[in-house]
Amino acid sequence: MYSRILKKPVFLHHPTAWLFPIFCLFCLHLAYAYQQPRWSPIDEQAHYDYIDVLTQGRLPAPDADITEYTHYLTTEIFHFAPADNLGLVGKSYQAQQPPVYYALLAIPNWVLKTLAVDPTQQIRLLRFITQLFILLGCLLLIPIFKELQQLFGIQANYGYVFACLLLCLQLDRRYALSNDNLALFLSHFSLLCLLRAWRLQQLSYVGLASTGVTLAFLTKYSNGLLLVPLGVFLCLWGWYVRYTLRAMLSLMLVNIPLLLIPCYLLVNKLLYGDAFKNNVTQNYFASFVQPIGNPQDFIHLFLEKLWNINHFFNTPSVVANISFILFVLTLLVCLLSGWRYLRATMWVAFTCGMSLLTLWVAWWLNNHYVGVYWFEFRHFNAYNLYFLLANFGFIFFLREIWQNNIVQIAGLLFSTLGVWACVQAGYLLIS
Repeated sequence: MYSRILKKPVFLHHPTAWLFPIFCLFCLHLAYAYQQPRWSPIDEQAHYDYIDVLTQGRLPAPDADITEYTHYLTTEIFHFAPADNLGLVGKSYQAQQPPVYYALLAIPNWVLKTLAVDPTQQIRLLRFITQLFILLGCLLLIPIFKELQQLFGIQANYGYVFACLLLCLQLDRRYALSNDNLALFLSHFSLLCLLRAWRLQQLSYVGLASTGVTLAFLTKYSNGLLLVPLGVFLCLWGWYVRYTLRAMLSLMLVNIPLLLIPCYLLVNKLLYGDAFKNNVTQNYFASFVQPIGNPQDFIHLFLEKLWNINHFFNTPSVVANISFILFVLTLLVCLLSGWRYLRATMWVAFTCGMSLLTLWVAWWLNNHYVGVYWFEFRHFNAYNLYFLLANFGFIFFLREIWQNNIVQIAGLLFSTLGVWACVQAGYLLIS
């Protein structure tokens, strides 16, 4: 019975089935937006006062003191610690954030400041407005994919899956719904559903995935949503644009993140005389990763975190951990199957290669503690991109073995998630 349901669930072909989880997730977003900040009040208020600075046409220095932006954080509004602890964040936290992100909220922030809205309510209202931008980006996917269905035969269901994915990414990343890893699991799972709809060659799957993920996470948060309809629009705008983009996607664009490393080192060498000088990245991007000087120490720390369940699901450790597990599982499946799949499919070598590449990049980042924004160790970055691609290969590999209908399973997953989100939103609003 279950196989018949998964094989052809008719209700998933109706847009209402997908609008339901999208609506429920959006309500859950609003419920979280109404609550007190779940992350640092200093980070929260620095976000929106930094927007206020942008509206006045001036940017603070990367190492500027943000005490003036956080002077009322010690009040009872946030029930925060004494003023002595403000010294821990004496540098501009928001120097690492892309200005495009704040441009979306600059006008609403200026209006709220002009109306002298209470600071706590400012945060809540701006969170509501942020969710409206996110929802708009998600809803734009639905007519876009309907148009793609007419032009290229791409199922509109993939657009609905992707919209749910984007809402889940935002929900988990901004409000710590569970941990930072839910977004990773859902992203590689749902992006796979999206990519399988494109009638492209297998290498183009890799190019499309690496390009989209790199662009989305370079800008972070709401900006990534705007890139999705923009990219689809460019694909529809003229045959020569489509031809150019498809030619680019046929290349192994997965190498782009690796090419950024020598570019970064070259810029450091030309400007500061030292390729590995990281003071500039510390000042401009306010990021720090504790360096681990040699591979032996890194491997020891990696294995220690792998066996410590409390640390296993901490980003970025989980990325290296699961990459290692994928590598081992792939070899085990090949061993148990008599290695016939190693000869029959390219995905085995691809998965193993990407898993090892992920571990190498993790060690490189630990060794050199690079703080440049798209390699910031604490955020989604190229390091996570290789993890994503390793998972692509592994799921493609399993799909060839078991022939699971991944799209329909994703639909059932998001429908269940919609019910759960509705219950959570009601609980938050009542409490």
